Amino acid sequence: GGNGRRTVHVTNIWKGDSLFRDAVCSAALGQLVAEIAGWDGARVLQDQVFLKPGFGGPVAFHRDEAYMGEDVVTCWIALDDCSPRDGTLEYVPGSHLWPGQG
Repeated sequence: GGNGRRTVHVTNIWKGDSLFRDAVCSAALGQLVAEIAGWDGARVLQDQVFLKPGFGGPVAFHRDEAYMGEDVVTCWIALDDCSPRDGTLEYVPGSHLWPGQG
């Protein structure tokens, strides 16, 4: 777990934790992703968990396409209650149509 002073990053936690596996591999989530993307189905590439301290600056604006490619859908699921004051995820409508890497 986090020690409260630094961000801890864990990748593919679903492979070792049944609670995360049930969420990440949920048929309902897969169907929703496929429907939004216009695909016949969807598969899990990876999950990432960030344990962040309750202080610090914002994450800079970015596009996941620069890291993951155009044929990947990313999904942010908050594990704690959040408000915009806490620094929740924001998006720019239509930004998926912008050219180039962001």
